[in-house]
Amino acid sequence: MRPFRTAAVGGLGLALVVGMFGSGPATASAAAPARPDRPAFSTAAARGVVDRMIPGWSSKIELGTLAPAPSGKEQYRIGRDKGEVLISGSSPSALLNGVGQYLKYTAHRDISWSSDASAEPLAVKGRPPLPASTVTRTANVSHRVLSNDTADGYTNAYWDWDRWQREIDVAALHGINEFFMPVGMEAVYQQTMRQFGYSEAEMRAWIPMPAHQPWWLLQNMSNFTSDQESQALIDSRAALGRKIADRMRTMGMEPIFPGYFGTVPSGFVAKNPGAAVVPQGDWSGTRRPDWLDPRTAVFGKVAAAFYRSQKQLFGDTGAFKMDLLHEGGKAGTVPVGDAAKAVQSALDLAHPDATWVILGWQSNPGAALLSGVDRSRMLIVDGLTDRYADSDATADPNKLFGGTPYAFGAIWNFGGHTTLGANTGVWNKRFFAQLDRPGTALDGIAVLPEANDNNDAAFEFLTELAWQPAAPDQAQWFSRFADARYGADPHAEAAWKIISGTAYSLPADGWSEAQDGLFGAAPSLTTTNAAAWSPDAMRYDPVAFERALDELLQVSPALRGNALYQYDVVDVARQVLSNRSRSWLPQIKAAYDAKDRPLLKKLSQQWLGSMSTLDALLGSRPEFQLGGWLKYGSDATTTAADKAAVQRDMRSLITNWGGRSGVDAGLGDYANREWSGLVGDYYLGRWQQYFRSLDTALAQGTAPAAIDWYTVGEDWIAKRTPLPATPSGDPVRLATALRDQLRKDGLADRVTLKTAGPYLDPAKPLTVTATVRNGNGLTSTDRVSAVLTPPAGVRLTTPATVTTGRIAPGKSATLSWTVRADSAPTTPTVRLRAAVSVTHAGSTTAAVAGVDTPVAAAPKAGTDYLSDLPFIDAQGGYGPWERDTSNGEEAPGDGHTLTMLGTTYAKGLGTNSDATVTFYLGGQCSSFSMTAGIDDDMRGADKDPRVTVSVLGDGTSLGRSGELNRTAPLWQPTVDITGVQLLTLRVDKVKDVNWYDHTDLADAKVVCA
Repeated sequence: MRPFRTAAVGGLGLALVVGMFGSGPATASAAAPARPDRPAFSTAAARGVVDRMIPGWSSKIELGTLAPAPSGKEQYRIGRDKGEVLISGSSPSALLNGVGQYLKYTAHRDISWSSDASAEPLAVKGRPPLPASTVTRTANVSHRVLSNDTADGYTNAYWDWDRWQREIDVAALHGINEFFMPVGMEAVYQQTMRQFGYSEAEMRAWIPMPAHQPWWLLQNMSNFTSDQESQALIDSRAALGRKIADRMRTMGMEPIFPGYFGTVPSGFVAKNPGAAVVPQGDWSGTRRPDWLDPRTAVFGKVAAAFYRSQKQLFGDTGAFKMDLLHEGGKAGTVPVGDAAKAVQSALDLAHPDATWVILGWQSNPGAALLSGVDRSRMLIVDGLTDRYADSDATADPNKLFGGTPYAFGAIWNFGGHTTLGANTGVWNKRFFAQLDRPGTALDGIAVLPEANDNNDAAFEFLTELAWQPAAPDQAQWFSRFADARYGADPHAEAAWKIISGTAYSLPADGWSEAQDGLFGAAPSLTTTNAAAWSPDAMRYDPVAFERALDELLQVSPALRGNALYQYDVVDVARQVLSNRSRSWLPQIKAAYDAKDRPLLKKLSQQWLGSMSTLDALLGSRPEFQLGGWLKYGSDATTTAADKAAVQRDMRSLITNWGGRSGVDAGLGDYANREWSGLVGDYYLGRWQQYFRSLDTALAQGTAPAAIDWYTVGEDWIAKRTPLPATPSGDPVRLATALRDQLRKDGLADRVTLKTAGPYLDPAKPLTVTATVRNGNGLTSTDRVSAVLTPPAGVRLTTPATVTTGRIAPGKSATLSWTVRADSAPTTPTVRLRAAVSVTHAGSTTAAVAGVDTPVAAAPKAGTDYLSDLPFIDAQGGYGPWERDTSNGEEAPGDGHTLTMLGTTYAKGLGTNSDATVTFYLGGQCSSFSMTAGIDDDMRGADKDPRVTVSVLGDGTSLGRSGELNRTAPLWQPTVDITGVQLLTLRVDKVKDVNWYDHTDLADAKVVCA
């Protein structure tokens, strides 16, 4: 692919050539002739970065130019000349990346992406250290892209120029050479649509407030509130956007501007005869703007006006971001390939040879879109490269995108979740495998988290891949990362080795971010995530991760004043506590289910107290303060009305996000984050209200009162109580106190109770085992004891109380008993219960575990439907096994009538792969039969269910279907089960994921003697 088009930019008394993304030498500047083998660009902009970031060393670091590598790729060189540090580059971006790498790996002065942690100029003394030897690195890709469209809402909607200057400097020092720049684009739409019949006021009513504008630019939504962006704010954002774009150009960064692909306000056809629009329906509960058919002459006129206004306001560029039909957009009767061709043609008329940048996300860009464009002038910033298994189509972008140039991207947070972690091991493997493929279309990396400025390690690991000759050793890389942040220290290195092996070694299992915490979830005893579309379980071992906090708190006292150290201590301590919430909530639920009001009160107070502790910890660092983020909004406006609207905009985005319909669609708490002020005010208030409702319910013997969390959110959004914008408290002291508190916590321990067999046979003894896992990564347990209590009709044949010794963090111990039935119990299942006492650091915690054990009872003579028999064991792949209905969603009883190929069935089982269910037959039955297939709910053309169904007798296969899918015939086996004690039915997925695999086992029955 050709690099982005270059553009001449003035402003420093020199003609500065930008856009040099691996294309070889540029033409010489008239103002500064260069040797033929040197690219012609001024180092003045790079010098400005050095002056701002390390003024104490700036005069002692020489900057120079360098010819590109023989391959034509960019390169930088770090060396010495006459006793001074000399850093050279073949482009402004390469030069600045060389400066950043020198600071990190030679001077051990890392420039952090979480910019507040190193926001002041680096405090340096003496002379900069000379490199031990000359280091030369060559870029392996041309495009190094930042950022996701959504970051302009979740992170920087209201930043001022100083904050933007800082962000650009940091990005440049990490090699970024293409930066998405949407700031102020509402002014372009306003100017453009004025020519097509819309007033400024009409446009302001249509355009969302700035924090929500990214989704408007993506054509997902228009303004849904009564608040409107004032003209003064529109004008100031346009001026700021121009300043940002100009600075990017001087530093060798290509601004990527939003392009025009057809978004129009309501009523466009009435104002513009001859126009044709396709209504886009809703997106997550909000109305989408209409889409103007790109094949029409009116589209060409609008696009031309748009690009003229954009160039007038923001200057020129060679790259334009357009996500045609993003996240469910509707083409109607418009052929997608023809539409894409027209969109690119309109771009070409305004900007010949410009590059269309598009996000690789969900099914976009599909084959139809790619068939209509000149793919050599498209760059796909792929957001799915690291998410799914190797066998998934998204793991091979070369094939998936038909050879279209693409950048290897990663989205390690959604909505700005503050959780630590990323699939860095997957990046390290796949990036180089894809790069080494003959004829590869891979030519970039793309930093695409939905919010910027968190997970420094992920940012630096990904950006450095673009300059690595081969895959780095990840453990060694993280060790050097620790040294660069604080200085060499064995405990720091050990901490980051642990973090690398846990939070930054996540697999490609359908997710690209780590789990969020539960403190930020809408209160519920069964919640498993705060954001509806986030992982619902831990993606790494939290016990192993906790040891990183212990190691960090043992770092040399001489290094503890380092701002990056303090930031990391707070971040890791925050993550440890956030992870603990996942261990605590099930225990709170168990106390409520047991109607144990004192225990519920004790556990809920611990939960609320921990939230207050977390809020104080977060308040000790500016990066974790909601008040500081909100202050950008306050400072961006002057009138009281604007300030109020801006605050509602920002507060809404990180809580309810949208209106009630948006919350109902799953947007509520989508942008949850663990920030001081948000945790201690909004989240804490919700959980306090919820626990009061549970306590009242137990006291009165009623169901808990329903709470409208949307209204609670709206009340908080409307608040104007100022929140602290400056940090308070000692981060290290607060993290140490939290660590010491958590060492005593036994609620993180996991106690499970199991039986040696799947059922209780009245004629035989049964072994019962309690497994106690020390879930506290900060301390070993002391003595552990447990008491088993059997129900009536079951007796112990061993002592009721058993004990074990110390259990190390992450390790388990077992305690066992033997029981047998005095006679055949009168219930189909019996409940065995163990009370366990565990001591950590002198503090004892009681836990209770139970197991429901089926009692063996053969079916009655005759024909028995399995849906009428007790389950000995049942594991569903998505939701429970349903009796006489199909599988619905995750809740029991949410299915419908069993229906396959138009035929309904009154009896049977419904499930979703992967699933197993077992029945006790006691050797009394002779045959089994059923009709198995995909439920009609999942036979639509847009679905892809694929399963196999197996029948097993005492673990031995008795029959297996072929692939059952939406078109396959039903499987109707009759199986001989003579002598079978346990009959098991199994439903297995055929593809990597089990989406749509709703399977019916209709008329499943046995014939018994």
